[in-house]
Amino acid sequence: MKLLERAEIDGLVRELGPDVYGLALVRAGQPERAAPVVVEVFTRVAPAFPNSDAALLRRTLYRGVEAWARRESIDDAEIRVEPKPLPVQLHQQLVDLVEEHQADEPLGRRKRLLAGVAGAVLLASVIGVGVVHWNALAAARPQVSETNPASNAKEVSVEGNFWVKFERAPQSAPRLTLQPSEGQLDAALWDGRTVLVAYKGLHLARGYTLILEGDYRSKYQDTGHFVQRWQFTTEGYPVLVKVDAPGSPTTVYRYGQLSFEFNHRPPVTPRVTLIPSATLADAGLWSGSAWTVSYSDLKPMTDYTASISVDYGVPTANLKKSWTFKTEPGAPPAGVPVIWYGTQSPWSQADQPQGQRMVALDWKGTVVGTS
Repeated sequence: MKLLERAEIDGLVRELGPDVYGLALVRAGQPERAAPVVVEVFTRVAPAFPNSDAALLRRTLYRGVEAWARRESIDDAEIRVEPKPLPVQLHQQLVDLVEEHQADEPLGRRKRLLAGVAGAVLLASVIGVGVVHWNALAAARPQVSETNPASNAKEVSVEGNFWVKFERAPQSAPRLTLQPSEGQLDAALWDGRTVLVAYKGLHLARGYTLILEGDYRSKYQDTGHFVQRWQFTTEGYPVLVKVDAPGSPTTVYRYGQLSFEFNHRPPVTPRVTLIPSATLADAGLWSGSAWTVSYSDLKPMTDYTASISVDYGVPTANLKKSWTFKTEPGAPPAGVPVIWYGTQSPWSQADQPQGQRMVALDWKGTVVGTS
């Protein structure tokens, strides 16, 4: 009998293996149960490989899987077999065993029966042990109870903390990574139940995927690997929600403040301009998401155009708002009798911009000057 070369065996296993594995998966239900079945039937049919064509081998292998299913009292209803790719390790194992057993003498009827019984017992034992270990590993798989941010969360801050709480935790700290890999993630903090990672520098209005992965062990010390992914979207580009600035129909003080409130603080500093040009007393101060800038020395009785702009470098997201106003009078005209009134009680503790305390009225009650 001429034996097959290893390359020929590899080709037959590559041709027949997916079909037989697909049938075994349907009958066994789980990869852990299907793999031993495939190994057993290939071992039994290996002596026939040198003298049989692929069609005959396929039918013989199918019958071996169906015989196992009947022994296990598995429904033998007709099914459509869909080939399933062989795991690399299983493919290599099948090639090795066919090469090793292709020269075996076929067993006689009695020997075949005894071998079949012994094989069935051994197979049942192997499958039983495999199921026990598989169930134990499944029972040890970590379970997540809560994440921050939650899956598909919107308007997530571009800096803060990621954290994951476990209902059933792994023995060692899992890894938390981000895709796309942007910004800065600090080293993880792990207390045995919760993993926390501080982050900063994410982009606005962008989708990200958090990836949690790690290893775990069953009570039999079998090792498993778990991976969990979820998506979130960072907060959009900040928008103005309130403008507290000169622009009312009445005249505006020549000293004062402009205040702008955003839905969240922009990553860049807003820019305020006054036309005609005027003095801005400081570069602006932030208080939460509100930004305030002081102005002074506006010209009296003058029409001004004020504007605020925020340049994010994204034309569709950039902000710009403009408005006009007219300033109050300056000193009253020379020779006009006036009465001066204070704009606040001398006992008031309210913060008033310097230069806004006195208003001059003529005898008709018309404002003719300020100081």
